[in-house]
Amino acid sequence: MPKQKRSVPKVVRSSLLGLRDPQLLVGCSMILTAFIKIPYKSGDMGWYHLVVVSDIAWLSSNVPLLAIIILRSYFYKKAFWGKVRYGAMIILALGLIVDSVFIGDKDSNDKILGCPALCVIADPLSVISGVPSK
Repeated sequence: MPKQKRSVPKVVRSSLLGLRDPQLLVGCSMILTAFIKIPYKSGDMGWYHLVVVSDIAWLSSNVPLLAIIILRSYFYKKAFWGKVRYGAMIILALGLIVDSVFIGDKDSNDKILGCPALCVIADPLSVISGVPSK
C-alpha cells in the first residue's frame, strides 16, 4: 500500500493565507495604538478600553499562529516574506506580553473599569505583584 502524502487542502491554505496578514496587522496596530494612546492627555483611554483592546489583540494573534503551524512548508519556500511576518509576530507577541503584565489580575475588578488606564498603570507594584486595588 503506497504511503499517502499529507497535505493541507487548498481551501484551508487559501483561507489561512488570506486571513493571516490582516489579522496580524490588526493585532499589531491595536496594541501599538493603545500604548501610544495611554499617556496622551492623561485619561483619553480608559481601563475598560485597554482590556477590550488586549482581548481583541489576543484573538487576532491566533490566526497567524495557526498559519505558522499548519503552513510550515509554505513559509520555507517564501523565506523573505516569512521573515517579515515573523518579525511582525514578534512585535505582536512583545506587545501582548507587556499588555498582559499590566492587565494581569485587574480586569476582574469592577471598581477600576471606569478609571483612566494611566491611573491604574501608575502603581506598577500592585499590578505586577497581583495584589488587588483597594
